Amino acid sequence: MALLVETVMKRLSRRYKSQTRMLFRLRGLSGPFSMNIVLKSLAAMTFHVIFGVVVASAIVSPLVHAADDKGKEQCFCSSFACGGTLRPTVTRKRHAVEDQKCTEATVKKFQMSASAAQPGPSRSRCELDERVLKQLFPLLLNFAKHPRSSKEALSENLKHIHDNILEKPNKFPDSYSAAHSMIKPYLLKQDKYRVCANDCKFLEEKMTVPCGLCGGTNDKNFRKISLKEQVERVYGTPSLAKIVQATHLIRRDDILTDIHDTEDWGSWFSANGLFAGDNRGLVFGLCTDGMDPFAHHNCKAYSMWPVVLCLYNLPKEFRMSSSYLFLWGIVPPKPRGKEPNMDIYMELLVDELLQLSEYPLFDSYQNAPFTLKVRLLRFILDFPGISNVFHMIGNNGFRACHWCTLVGTRSHEFHKTVYLKNRSFLCPDHPLRKDDTYPYPSSGITHEPVSLVEALEHRRLYTEANTNRERNEIAKKSGVKGVYDMLRLPYHNIHEQSCPDPMHTLKNVSAHMMQTLVGKNDKIGSGLLTKEEIKIADQRAKLLRFPRPAYSLEPGPMFSLPGKHIPNSHSHKQLSVSSVIPFCLRGCLDETKRRTLFNLYGVLTRMFAETHIKKDLPKLIEDTNVALALLERDFSLKLQNITTHMLRHIAERIDRFGPVYSHWMYPFERFNGWIHKRAAMNPARPEATVMETYSIFEWCVNMLTSGQVEPPPSYGGNETELLRYVSGVGDEEFRCAKQSSPVSVERLTDTESDVIKAEYCQHYGVPITAMTIDIQLYNSMERICDKSRRSLRYCCGSNQTSVVHVLLNGEPKFGRITKLFTHSYHDASHKWASVAWYADPVLDEESQIWNTLPDPIFESLVPLHTLSKPHVTAVEDGVLWVLTCNSPLGRKFFEESHLCLKRATSG
Repeated sequence: MALLVETVMKRLSRRYKSQTRMLFRLRGLSGPFSMNIVLKSLAAMTFHVIFGVVVASAIVSPLVHAADDKGKEQCFCSSFACGGTLRPTVTRKRHAVEDQKCTEATVKKFQMSASAAQPGPSRSRCELDERVLKQLFPLLLNFAKHPRSSKEALSENLKHIHDNILEKPNKFPDSYSAAHSMIKPYLLKQDKYRVCANDCKFLEEKMTVPCGLCGGTNDKNFRKISLKEQVERVYGTPSLAKIVQATHLIRRDDILTDIHDTEDWGSWFSANGLFAGDNRGLVFGLCTDGMDPFAHHNCKAYSMWPVVLCLYNLPKEFRMSSSYLFLWGIVPPKPRGKEPNMDIYMELLVDELLQLSEYPLFDSYQNAPFTLKVRLLRFILDFPGISNVFHMIGNNGFRACHWCTLVGTRSHEFHKTVYLKNRSFLCPDHPLRKDDTYPYPSSGITHEPVSLVEALEHRRLYTEANTNRERNEIAKKSGVKGVYDMLRLPYHNIHEQSCPDPMHTLKNVSAHMMQTLVGKNDKIGSGLLTKEEIKIADQRAKLLRFPRPAYSLEPGPMFSLPGKHIPNSHSHKQLSVSSVIPFCLRGCLDETKRRTLFNLYGVLTRMFAETHIKKDLPKLIEDTNVALALLERDFSLKLQNITTHMLRHIAERIDRFGPVYSHWMYPFERFNGWIHKRAAMNPARPEATVMETYSIFEWCVNMLTSGQVEPPPSYGGNETELLRYVSGVGDEEFRCAKQSSPVSVERLTDTESDVIKAEYCQHYGVPITAMTIDIQLYNSMERICDKSRRSLRYCCGSNQTSVVHVLLNGEPKFGRITKLFTHSYHDASHKWASVAWYADPVLDEESQIWNTLPDPIFESLVPLHTLSKPHVTAVEDGVLWVLTCNSPLGRKFFEESHLCLKRATSG
């Protein structure tokens, strides 16, 4: 019947195609003549449509009865999605039974009926709306979290529940539009602006005459969510209001684990700081990055720029989660998909920040009004973002570095700008300043940071220049291109509040080094390594064992197939900080290049650590400058690009920005991935689709964070963990749900009981007389690292076994976990591990990697919290190599001996 009705409608549409066109032509006219034509045409079309449907029903009805006579019936079940197709009678009845079971289960779940939908004496309308919203919440959360979910699919699910599951009448929405209208009063309001297509100015109405600034005739729409409403949501949620006020209390003086431990954070919240001692001030960081949602669709270029804010007052466990990133707006591209100009959009953001610099607000946690102070103090941008937002030249300019006065040199051999004179960053009496193997003599100049006053003067001169030639000369000399709107913020300082992005820097340095070693993907073997050395390195790479799920790298021929085994920035980061290169290239290259290479990767491992000791940071900066100077001496100058130069500025800013994970772009790239997929669902209106879906997602996060709804079953989002964090539940308690189920129950031996009693006696301070001897065994278990506050997973199954270490007298002692179990005592669950310990390890002086014999010599029980994170390991020629245990032992001898080496050639 559906096919026949569709055929009839197609013929009717062809018949009235001309009348439909006439209606569209007459829709702008007025008067009785045009109205008569419209009414007559609509009446004729309506009559024939109804007539066609009736005829189709009359024709189809005998066919259905004929099918019934043959033992088949139409099945409209929802469990198997038959869609009205003919099925045997037995099959149709079985499907009906399955539908009945599904209906009963769903009715119990939603608990909505006609009586519940009618407001009674004890149920107000507000309670009714809240009840419906709670049942609608899981569907909307699933729709918003998964960017590939379509509105049509959600509408079908809602209509099925409304029509087939719930009793009628009910107030459950039957479509996406109805559901969106229901929750629209709770969503953050979107501000819509009409902008010139060339980003010249804002328009009050649709453009009808050419733009007076650029001469363009097109316009576009820009949507944003007010930052004022977002901060009101933060302080309107008691759990969030409580946690953002407590971060100033969590600060360490000797260890750097987060931005909260830095001197800058303490100065901001001091009595004379930006917030005048008020711990309720909010610190934001800004990230914007261009993206093309249709890059894989063989479409023309489309460069849209999401503007995302992160709230640094949140703990690091939740701050960089996609659930707590603030999407302020999405800047649409210029005509033909070109990169937009960010000026007028940043002007809107600066206006909001100035308005929120002293903003009266109500604190839902303390139940009192106060004056909120909002500051934008961190910028997380790559080179295109810095160039677009701050009006600076790109990475190919002579003054591409915005944090020092080093000037690049154009290399005609490599057709690129290189940054030499790395020795000028060393101390004046450093031995490398007198090394005569460099291609140029040492100048003795030490480069200083960029002067803010001088930079502002150059920007003023650029703005006041009359010709493009004058502007180009100023930009080439100073690296700036005029003023930008962030300068209106009274506390803004680009040199102190911005830092090179560690993610892109490390990825580019690692990729360029791999190309130098093995050659490009289409010319493997054209680099410094010979084909025999590449074969040896691949054999060692196949021996590697990476702990899961912390590492995504796979053992394999990383050097002969780098594009396959090192595909993305995460892979390059794990490759660079896990000593894989030093392990695989032992004995390869000549001694000078090998030592320089290993020294560079040792510095990268220390620089990208999750925690830092504050007193060791000056030594890290010095070692970074030495590593780059040696790299310039012993390797090709094509490695001396702007990203390699950025490594020293990343090391210099760790004491102000915290560890690199607090200001790199990985979380924002993941969030942009969600935007990328969501925008591709609607090519006609990508920005509007993303903003609408994000507003739903933000409402879902707020409902979970505020505790107004219970999370769906098996939902493990950060929102529920934040609630437990605020309520004071320990990390181990709310993370324990992620560990696997116990595989068996055993009893402790007498020796094991004595060890556990001794530990409990030391922990609780009282003698242990009696305790249970029953334990629960696990194949895997998780705990929270005390320093980095990250989740660590340990395994002891047949597929994977974790290798860990403990420190004894300052040296590591390695072992393999053979058993994981929990033991209950004093109303608490304690995690234990049985570890088979290896012999005393030896440190390889050249690669700085620990190694030992792979045969255990004894086994003992230890509390799980005393163990290190699981290590990357490899067994070669009867020797166990532990790659990720970094120790400063032997480092001084290694560095001093290498500084005396002389390069054999100048290539």
